[in-house]
Amino acid sequence: MSAFEELGICPEIIQAVEEDDWLLPTPVQQEAVPLILGGGDVLVAAETGSGKTGAFGLPCLQIVHETLRGKCSTRKANASNLKCELNLNDKDMFVLVTEDGMECKSEDDKRWNGIRATLDIMKGKYMFEVEVVEGMVRVGWSAGFAKLELGIDDKSFGYGSTGKKSWNRKFEDYGEPFEEGDIIGCMLDREKQTISFSKNGRDLGVAYKLSPDMQGIGLKPHICGKGFMAAAKFDGPMEYPVEGYVPVGEIDPTHTPQGTSQAKGKRPPLCMILEPTRDLAEQTYKCMTTFNKYLDNPTVRITLFVGGIDEKEQFRALEEGVDIVVGTLQKLMDYVRRGKLDVTHLKFLVLDEADDLQKKDDRKEIPRLNAQIKRGRRDRVQTLFFSATLHTPEVKQMIEDITDRPIWVDLKGKDSVPETVHHVALYIDPYQDLQWSDQEIAVRAKMPKEQPELDGVHSKQSMSAIDSRHPEALKLSEKIKIMKPKMAWKPRDVKCLLLCFATAGRQRQVQDSARRCIYYLNMIEANRRKAI
Repeated sequence: MSAFEELGICPEIIQAVEEDDWLLPTPVQQEAVPLILGGGDVLVAAETGSGKTGAFGLPCLQIVHETLRGKCSTRKANASNLKCELNLNDKDMFVLVTEDGMECKSEDDKRWNGIRATLDIMKGKYMFEVEVVEGMVRVGWSAGFAKLELGIDDKSFGYGSTGKKSWNRKFEDYGEPFEEGDIIGCMLDREKQTISFSKNGRDLGVAYKLSPDMQGIGLKPHICGKGFMAAAKFDGPMEYPVEGYVPVGEIDPTHTPQGTSQAKGKRPPLCMILEPTRDLAEQTYKCMTTFNKYLDNPTVRITLFVGGIDEKEQFRALEEGVDIVVGTLQKLMDYVRRGKLDVTHLKFLVLDEADDLQKKDDRKEIPRLNAQIKRGRRDRVQTLFFSATLHTPEVKQMIEDITDRPIWVDLKGKDSVPETVHHVALYIDPYQDLQWSDQEIAVRAKMPKEQPELDGVHSKQSMSAIDSRHPEALKLSEKIKIMKPKMAWKPRDVKCLLLCFATAGRQRQVQDSARRCIYYLNMIEANRRKAI
C-alpha cells in the first residue's frame, strides 16, 4: 500500500506523484491532507520547501474530481441557483451593502458612487424596483464593463431623481423628479430592445431604444447616487408589478449568461488558488497539472490566470469552463469584477503564502472576494491558509474574518530560541572602545599583535553619492568589522553566542539580525539533540 493511499488519496493521483518521485508524504502533507479531505477550514504554517503545494493540491484536486464525477449527467440549471443581488465586487469603494445584498448606501455627497447586481439579462422581459430612502439616486441598467457612474458612457442607461435620463453624458428631460419614499420600477425588454421606467406604479414611457450593437451585450441592474441610501427588490412579488415583465430574481436561466453556460454544460470553477506573485502561480499551476495527469471521466480543467498572458486565451478557457483556477489576486479579482469569473460555485478558496497575500492586498480585496463567494450559500466553502508564517496580527485578523473554526497545523511556530540554548546579544557601539584591551583578548593567540583581516571594501573608492557625502559612516562601519571578532572571542564562557551588530540608532536592523540568528540557533539545538 502506498503511503499516500493511507492519507486517502486516490490511485490516479498517487500514480502521478510517484512518477514524479514522491514516494513518501512530507510531515506537512501527513498532517494536512486528511484534515482537508475531512472538510474543515485548515491553517498550515510550515517552512518553504516542506511540500505545502502538495498538501493542499492533492486533496483539492481529488475532491474537485469527485464532485465532477457526481455531476457527469448535466443537470439543467434552474432559477433557484441563480440569485440576483447587489454585487460586492462590482461597486465603488464608498458604497456599503447589507448582508442580504438588497440595500446599499454611500455617505459621499461629493461624487457619484455606483453598484451593479449580479445577473446579466440577455433575453426576455424583466424588471426590478428601487425604493429611494435618501439622497440623490440614479437607477437603470448597464453592461458589466461600463463605468459605475450610471449614464456617463454608451453602455449604461439611467434615470435620475432630478427627472432626467442619462446616457453617454447626455442628460435629457424624462418623466418627472422623484424623492425619498418613491419606488422606481426599471423595465428591460430584450425582445423590443427598450428600457422604460415607472414611478410608484405610473408608467413613464420608453426612455431608451437600444442600438443593434447592444443585442449581444448583457445588461445588469444598476444603482448609483450621491450621499444616498436605496433598497432594491429583485424577487417577486413587486410592489408595483408591470404586466408582461418578470422579476429579475425569477429569471429563466437560459436568459442570462450564467444560466446559459450551465445549460450548455459549462462548468464554473470549484477551486480558486491565490498566489502573491506570478512566479509562484506558475509553479503551483505546473504542480497541479502534474497531479492531474491521470484523472479522467471527466478530466479536471486547470487554468492559469496571471498578467502577461493573452487574455483571449483566458476568456476562451472561461467560456469553455474551468474547474480549478490558479492565479494572482489582482488578476483574478479583475476578472471577478468584470463578471468574467463566476465564484458562486467554489468549494475551495486556497490562500498560498497568505502572509505575502495579506501584505499585497492593500485594497482589501480578499474579504470582498470571500463575501462574494459565500453570500447566499447553504453549502460549505472550505478556506485553506498556507504560509511559512501565520502569526502576525494582520494575518490572524484575516483568518478570524474569513474562516469558520479552523484547525491549525503548525509545523513551524513562532520564531523563538529554545530554552536549552544559552545565548546573549552583544551590541557594538563604534563610538566607544571595547572594555578589553587587545592584549587581554589575544592572550592565547600565536600572534597577539595582529588585527582581524578585513575584506577591503571600505578602503576602495565608492561610486555611491551617499558614501562620498558621509565619509564618517564608512569609518564607523569599518570599525565595527574590526570589533566584531574581538567581541566574539572574549566571552569564552558562553556556550552558544548570538551576535547582533548594529550602529547606534539602528534597532530595527538589530531585530532583523536577531531573527535570522534564531533560525541557526534552532538548528544548533536540533543537532545537539541528535548527538545526545
